[in-house]
Amino acid sequence: MTLSRSGDALTRIEDDHLLRGNTTFVANLDLGHAASVVFVNSTMAHANIGDVDVSEALAAPGVLAVVTAADLEAAGLRPTVGVAPEFPKDAAREIFARSRVRYVGQPIAAVIAETEAQAADASELVIVDYEPLEAVIDLATAHDGRPLFSEPSNVLVTESLPDSEPVDISQFEASVSATINNNRVAPCPIEPRVAGALWDESGRLFQFASCQGVHPIRATLAKYYGLETEQVRVTTADVGGSFGSKGGQYPEEIILGHLARTVQRPVLWAPTRSADMVGLGHSRAQLQHIEIGGDRNGKIRALQATVRVDCGAYPVAGLALARNTGRMMPGPYDIEHVHWELEAVVTNSTPIVAYRGAGRPEAGALVDRAIDLFAAEIGMAPEEVRRMNLLESEQLPFTNPTGVIYDSGDYQQAFEMATSELDLPALRAEQAERRAAGSTKQLGVGFSVFVDRTAGVPGSEYG
Repeated sequence: MTLSRSGDALTRIEDDHLLRGNTTFVANLDLGHAASVVFVNSTMAHANIGDVDVSEALAAPGVLAVVTAADLEAAGLRPTVGVAPEFPKDAAREIFARSRVRYVGQPIAAVIAETEAQAADASELVIVDYEPLEAVIDLATAHDGRPLFSEPSNVLVTESLPDSEPVDISQFEASVSATINNNRVAPCPIEPRVAGALWDESGRLFQFASCQGVHPIRATLAKYYGLETEQVRVTTADVGGSFGSKGGQYPEEIILGHLARTVQRPVLWAPTRSADMVGLGHSRAQLQHIEIGGDRNGKIRALQATVRVDCGAYPVAGLALARNTGRMMPGPYDIEHVHWELEAVVTNSTPIVAYRGAGRPEAGALVDRAIDLFAAEIGMAPEEVRRMNLLESEQLPFTNPTGVIYDSGDYQQAFEMATSELDLPALRAEQAERRAAGSTKQLGVGFSVFVDRTAGVPGSEYG
C-alpha cells in the first residue's frame, strides 16, 4: 500500500509479477545462442601498461575472441566515450585502458566465450604487464599528487556562485568553521550492471539494458557506432535497482555491440557483485569546508562553503553533483548571504556517478551539520535555531540566494509535526539521565530539514 496526497490508501498494481517471480531481467533473456562476456579489469589503481598478452586466453576452451584497446583502434572505433567540454580532452573515459590504468576495476580487455564460466576462466589467463605508479587516493591532498592527466594539477575545474563574493565570517556575533567529509559510497542495487546486444540482418543494433532511461543510451550508441537513432533499439523491462548508478552508460555496455559483431552472434554481460563494487560508479565523495555566522539570538546571517568533489579517475558526474550541492546548500532556511566555491578533483578511484539525490543530500548534510555547530557555539538548542531560520509559508514563492525557486510548502508546520511526534522533552530528559549515569548506550537526538527539487542536474525544476 502507499498513500495518496490526501492520505488515502492506494493499492499498488505494479508488484504482482515481481512477487510471483514472473519477471524479465536482462540476465534471464533468451537472446538466441548468446555468447558470454567477461571483462579483464585492472588490479592496480595507477600503473603504466606494457604488453597485454592474450594468447593463452585465446587458446582456452570455448573462447571465441579476446578484444583489447588495440583491436578497437584496428576496427576504427573511438577509444573513449567523450568528456564534458569543461574538462581536458585527455580526461575522456576510455573504453579499454591503453597505455595506463587509473583505477582498480578499469576494463582492459573483453573475453567472449561460449559460457560465462569459460569466459571467466579465460580472463584469468590474460597477462597484463604493469609498471606501478604512485596512486592518488586522498581527496584532501589530491591536488598536490602526481597529475593523472596533462593538466598541471589534479584540480581540473574550479567554479563559484556567480555574482557572489565570500564575506569575512568573523564580522558576525558568532561564527563557526569546520571541514566535513561526506564519505564516498558504493551503490549496491540487487541487480548489477547487466546488458546484452545483437545485430539483426538489416544492420540494426538491439541493446538490452538494466537502466533508468533507454533514450539517452540509444543516443550514445548511435553516436558511437555512427548510426541513425532509428537503427538502434534499446529496451529495458524489470530493473533490480539503480538509484542513479545506472543513469548513464558504462564503457562495458557501449562496446557490447562491437563484441557481438566480432563473434557474429548475440552477447550477454552479467558482472559479478565483486566486479560491480569497483566498476559500478561510486558517489558522494565530497570534502566540505563550511563557514556559518550569525547573531547570538540564533539568527543565521551567512553560510558559505568550499566543496572539493572527488570525480574519481575520470570526470563523469562528480562536478554536476557538486553543482547540485551548491545550488541546494541553503536548504529551506532564510539565509541572507550564501556563497559556494567548487573544486573538481580526479583521483585513482572508481569514477563518481549520481546516487540517491545526485548531490542534493550532500547539501542537506552540509547545512544541517553547519546549523548544529552554530547552535552549539551560541548555546542554543538546535531545534530552536532551525525554527528561527526556517522559511515561513508566507514567504513562498521564494528564490534562494543560489537561484532556486521554492514554489510551495510549509516547512515550519512540517517541522512542528515531526518534533511533536518525537516528544522532545522526554528524549532530552532520557539523554541527560544516560549521560549523568555514564551509560555506554548514549542517546543521540538529531535533526534534518531537507528540501529537494525534482530532477534537473543542475538545471531548473521541470518535474
